[in-house]
Amino acid sequence: MTIPLILAVIIIAVGALALLAIWLYRRTMPKENTDSWPVTEATIQSVGKVIATGRGSYPLDVGDFYYVVNGEYYSGRARISRSFSTGDSQPKDLVNKKFQVRYDPRKPDKYDVSQADAGGFLLDPYDDFWMHDMDDTRIWDN
Repeated sequence: MTIPLILAVIIIAVGALALLAIWLYRRTMPKENTDSWPVTEATIQSVGKVIATGRGSYPLDVGDFYYVVNGEYYSGRARISRSFSTGDSQPKDLVNKKFQVRYDPRKPDKYDVSQADAGGFLLDPYDDFWMHDMDDTRIWDN
């Protein structure tokens, strides 16, 4: 083996270990207690799909939303899951729907959508670490 090849293998191994360490750290971080955070109304602006990667790749519906705290606009993203009450509704039907979001009063750009509901769909926290937008145009069909 030549020196450059050995260095390349070492760099790849260190990178892989670093990604694993980040993933484990993020997975084991204690969840902040958000039950005491204030609640405000959020509005879904757009709905699209992302590709989740890990043990396989699969599409997930996501919704981009905004909320207002003290006259300042903030934005976020949530995963969209079907529930028993969605019927024939499609995730794209959620555009302009309102739902409740909790926000950190000390840092209003930090939010929690745990157990939120919009139009019969369940909204879950979105973690973009393993997710990638399916396209860059932000024009998605469901």
